[in-house]
Amino acid sequence: MSNKTMRSIDVELTQRDTRYILHALNELMLNLEAEIAKDPEGEEDITPMYADDVLNLRDIHKRLKEKAVPVFGEEGLSVSYETL
Repeated sequence: MSNKTMRSIDVELTQRDTRYILHALNELMLNLEAEIAKDPEGEEDITPMYADDVLNLRDIHKRLKEKAVPVFGEEGLSVSYETL
């Protein structure tokens, strides 16, 4: 018998932690979306899984960002590799 109770955890994250988690989620979504674009008809078995992953990642990204922006600010969460 499986337990279908929704569980959650609370984790304390620094601004840096949050910034890089959001960045990593975004990068993963972009990579998965690129894979989906290679098979727009969804003929490969993996494409629907990628699409489901993207939807879940968007939800996680959105929830984390909604909690983080009021604390750290929009600018405090952006990652930039540009040199000054």
